[in-house]
Amino acid sequence: MMNRIHAVILDWAGTTVDFGSFAPTQI
Repeated sequence: MMNRIHAVILDWAGTTVDFGSFAPTQI
């Protein structure tokens, strides 16, 4: 279950970084 959560965190982090410069306030 930890691996699954870790994968979700990585996906969320990747999305945040991808749209970080576009919408930094949308976290």
